Amino acid sequence: MPEFPGQVRHSNELFPVLDLTDGSNQFNQTGKSPVKGIGVFTNLASRAAITSRYRTKGYLAVVDSTPFVYTKDTTSDADWTTEGNWAGLAATNGLPAGGLEHNALVKLSDTNYDAGWTGDPEFSTLSLKKAGPQLSFVTTQDADSSTMARIQVDSGSLTGPKIDFTQVGASGGSSVGAKIDFFTSTSSGGHERAFTLNEEKTAIFATHSSEPSPHFGGLYYNQTENCFYVGLED
Repeated sequence: MPEFPGQVRHSNELFPVLDLTDGSNQFNQTGKSPVKGIGVFTNLASRAAITSRYRTKGYLAVVDSTPFVYTKDTTSDADWTTEGNWAGLAATNGLPAGGLEHNALVKLSDTNYDAGWTGDPEFSTLSLKKAGPQLSFVTTQDADSSTMARIQVDSGSLTGPKIDFTQVGASGGSSVGAKIDFFTSTSSGGHERAFTLNEEKTAIFATHSSEPSPHFGGLYYNQTENCFYVGLED
């Protein structure tokens, strides 16, 4: 192995000292980058064709204008040509190459670098925030009376309506008993339970101690008189 006490120079100043490209001027492996661990290629076929002596985990391959890093420990022909073993970064914005419009980039497993684009992401918890209302989904629980999921309008300090999905009793082998509670909100009272559909498919109306505003076809339950009332006019 030669040692160089100073800067290495090419005898012809018009040529580079080290050429990483897969151009046809490569003397020892025509059309393939001759450097282990890094190369510049015109297309994926050229990247796939480099000899196994130059392959390694962490290999940086620039294909056209997009960089890719090889992430697998083994470098067999089958693994080397599998696109899922290459983590690509778009040259324009730093995001992995690939994916379709509105796809999300997610981890596919607990393994490092195992990520990809999908149109069907899964989340343990999720909050969608924007200037104004917030739509949030609570993580699924498995305990009696726990909130399994929630859809809620919440804009910071202001409380809006929500829908709660609440477990009832112990879960079974393939399903869980649950009820759905619908809450409205007022400018002064915050959340007010309006309606419940329980695990027995029973519709339960919220009670009113006084007559609400009339609406044609409306229905409400008066707690004091223990009666249902139907609206006949607005």
